[in-house]
Amino acid sequence: MKLLRLAKQVSIPVVIALALSFLSPTAAEAKLVLREGTDPAAILFDPLIVNDISLHMSSTDFESLKYPNVDWNREGDWRKTTMRITVAGKKYGPYTVGVHLKGAWGSWRDVTGKAAFKIKMNAFVKGQTLFGLTKLTLNNMVQDRSYIHEFMTYQLMRSSGLPAPRTGYSNVSLNGINYGLHLNVETVDKRMLARWGITSEKIYKGSLPYFPDFYPGNEYAYTIESGTDTDRSDLANFLNINQLDGEAWWQEISQATDMELVTRQWAAELYAGHWDGYLLNRNNYYINFDENGKVLLMSWGVDQTWGGSPNYFGFGTLLPTKCMGSQSCKTVYYQALAKVADTTQRLNLGYLAQSVVNAIAPAILADPMGPGEAAFGDQAAAINQESWRKGELNQFVIPWDATIKAVKVNKLLFQVADVVYLPSSNSKATISAVTRQSDATTDVLKMRLIPGENKIVLTVISPNGEVSVDHEINFYLLTQHSEKLATDFPKSSSFPAKTSSYAPLIQKLTKAKIIELTITRPTDSSNTLFEKRLAAFKSALKVKGATAYRLNLKTAKLPIDQLLIEAKYQN
Repeated sequence: MKLLRLAKQVSIPVVIALALSFLSPTAAEAKLVLREGTDPAAILFDPLIVNDISLHMSSTDFESLKYPNVDWNREGDWRKTTMRITVAGKKYGPYTVGVHLKGAWGSWRDVTGKAAFKIKMNAFVKGQTLFGLTKLTLNNMVQDRSYIHEFMTYQLMRSSGLPAPRTGYSNVSLNGINYGLHLNVETVDKRMLARWGITSEKIYKGSLPYFPDFYPGNEYAYTIESGTDTDRSDLANFLNINQLDGEAWWQEISQATDMELVTRQWAAELYAGHWDGYLLNRNNYYINFDENGKVLLMSWGVDQTWGGSPNYFGFGTLLPTKCMGSQSCKTVYYQALAKVADTTQRLNLGYLAQSVVNAIAPAILADPMGPGEAAFGDQAAAINQESWRKGELNQFVIPWDATIKAVKVNKLLFQVADVVYLPSSNSKATISAVTRQSDATTDVLKMRLIPGENKIVLTVISPNGEVSVDHEINFYLLTQHSEKLATDFPKSSSFPAKTSSYAPLIQKLTKAKIIELTITRPTDSSNTLFEKRLAAFKSALKVKGATAYRLNLKTAKLPIDQLLIEAKYQN
């Protein structure tokens, strides 16, 4: 059989690991942390903490939120509301915000039931945000009695390298009525996408009542979620690609969107059993156009997941049908399934979900509008489903799995990331791929790498011999540098004199990937004073982001208020 060759960059959502002897491993298991991101809003999306949101509006506005004044397809105007919020035990507010109900056919409730809410921070106060957010989306989870379906699905997607919302939990009350535990789902907008390095010019949503598919001429069935331009020609051009078939379609669609990312999303949706998304129901999905007009497809509304049995080839919607008509696209989809399978092996999603269950259990039992203890049975069912699916998918992908889990350079293993940084000693390199399947075969390349960027292509052939994938790996060979600095200190001071400050050296170290520091102190200096000076130096390094380094300490005959700092670093 003729081998199909596919050039595609591998993207595995793990931290770059430099195999360097001086980076010490953690001695004990770290405390579980599920908060993601360094942005101020990250504090709102810690699923191990239940926050509290208290809302109060006029009685007139409250009455207006009862059916038939509002319905699932008539959200109405923003109602002026006072909001107080407790986040990780700290109180914030009051804020004047806008509120209306949210939901669709199955999940919508008015304020006489367990309502779901949208909160707009700047509806009445221009420029007002909460930790940088302009909107909060609070799902009532009435179609998810486990309270964890959305957490599990979005966690899987983000861990698979897919742009997807973060989640947190909040107890919500309105006008003194306890509406119980809600899921705070990160709103899909420009700010969320920017965290993934993606720009956004316009976002469309595909959902009820039209349940649109990507057929040419369907652009008016989509809702414009953000972007001031009402011209839909960008969407129309994207839909028109689907007039083509086979490899002609593949060539055009690959220019318009990242099909490796798209097929990985399909694989994750099917693994989670997301029957109410694009693939199986033409519902609950976003279409983002970036500043260059490139399309990103995103999942949404994943509350009804983790039931049934996935059929990874059982879809009937247009894009995957077109994909199955292209050998190139089918191969990408097969490898996307393998990458999601690999993620499930490394993620331990069941353990994470059980940790969330333990954290939110008191709030579940206290929810006056929830299922109470019945939730725990649904949680166990979801966790068991995920465990079963993990074994099934990992077995299913074996024959045509040509993915890699690491690269080997001169017997050292490196995780595959956007860029693999190599110490300068690796200029003469023997490079090979560590395949996910032991029966897959791969190239072994012997070559000399140049300082700076190097692009290497490694070919992997699947265990059944029917699929050949070219993996483009980006290596960066670091360059060795050294600096020596005699730093003088005013008497009894922890900080150096301005004339001999170590600030310029620290600035150089901020971009270094490998750092070895040697600090020499005077033989007869005070231990206490030296410790203070050393602590100040370490603090200055940390402020600038230089936290991974090897530190050697020496003593020598030096002036009493001087330290000798030597730095060997690679960048």
